[in-house]
Amino acid sequence: MLIQYIVALFLAVVDLFNEKPNVNYDFDKAAMEVALKEAKRTLPMFLEAFEKKNAGRFYVKVLMACPDPDGGEYIWIDDLNRVGDDFTGRYANVPGCREDVRRGSPLRFKRDDIVDWSFMRDGKMHGSYSTRVTLKDMSPSEADEYRRILAPLPD
Repeated sequence: MLIQYIVALFLAVVDLFNEKPNVNYDFDKAAMEVALKEAKRTLPMFLEAFEKKNAGRFYVKVLMACPDPDGGEYIWIDDLNRVGDDFTGRYANVPGCREDVRRGSPLRFKRDDIVDWSFMRDGKMHGSYSTRVTLKDMSPSEADEYRRILAPLPD
């Protein structure tokens, strides 16, 4: 019962983000750089779980090209599939910088495009390195919900 609650909570949190455009804000860029570097380093852990399908709800984050001066927006992708050396998926968020892309729009990308990853296993959210950096910018209740389901990071 507890695992079902945690999974339902995770899906509810994801759905909250799905309906709102991604928002770029001034986050701790140095901390985010470290987090994304660690996500890249541990990507084989995600890929192994994805290939074995021994977890649920697999997500990756990629940098989507944007017409704005910053040049891109990080966005979560779900409904993942492997196509040869590439991946396909669908935007899990509403992009904030492009009106031609909607939640659910398909895309194809390469492994090297993945900057972060996440999956659920045993009621815990694994990965989500970028989310961890933004906990301090969330409302206390939202941050607490994430802290309850975030798994410890791998060594």
